[in-house]
Amino acid sequence: TAGTKWSLTNGGAGGETVPDATMNVYFDSGSGTCTVTIAASSVCLSVIQSSANVTVAGGSALAISGSATFLGSWTHTGTKTFNSTTTGNTITSNGVVLASAVTFNGVGGEWTLADALSTSGTVTLTNGSLTDAGFSLTADRFVSTNSNTRVVTKTGNWTLTGSGVSGNLFDFTTSTGATVTDSGSITTTDNSSTTKTINVGTPLTWNDFNITAGTGNFVFSGTGGTVRNLNWTGFSGAWSNSPALNI
Repeated sequence: TAGTKWSLTNGGAGGETVPDATMNVYFDSGSGTCTVTIAASSVCLSVIQSSANVTVAGGSALAISGSATFLGSWTHTGTKTFNSTTTGNTITSNGVVLASAVTFNGVGGEWTLADALSTSGTVTLTNGSLTDAGFSLTADRFVSTNSNTRVVTKTGNWTLTGSGVSGNLFDFTTSTGATVTDSGSITTTDNSSTTKTINVGTPLTWNDFNITAGTGNFVFSGTGGTVRNLNWTGFSGAWSNSPALNI
């Protein structure tokens, strides 16, 4: 809210307006020990957090139009949408596990991980380019099914937890406009009895899929798509490959 809480300059006086898409948000030692609650849909340019004494809470959506450096505690459950339309944006997590869905949706936008990214929600790539720079990505699911221009450059190892839900665990059902470069791995850890669907897209090529644990069924699909290595460990369910992909 407005009032005494926000300053337009780092370390400046409070009493200014709430941020908009042109304003960076800093949480530093001058912020003290506090909780910032996002109680209405909010926007900012970049989030730069250098103090672990700030907790970001609330359940409303947050749009970030630049880069992000997380620290401290992020119990915020509202969707975080990275909507930049420019290149050069970075995401630094500092070990913070996000508690929300994360969406990348900026035409021409580009985001590069500066360290491991972990969230209990779904990661969605709607527009733009995502590069993991060799770092890991952990999420409930990964979804990118549309006809927009998307680029995934993946050299790190990703983990999809599934959280016991049925349906699309990894979804490139509509892969028009998508370009993928992959030399890492994708590991599923959902140990529930639900049926999970993995659609690798057409004609995209992915490196390693590691299916671990679980008694539920897996359905692989993506006619003309390719998985270079498909590994099963501690898995007791059934799997099907329809429509057929290349392994």
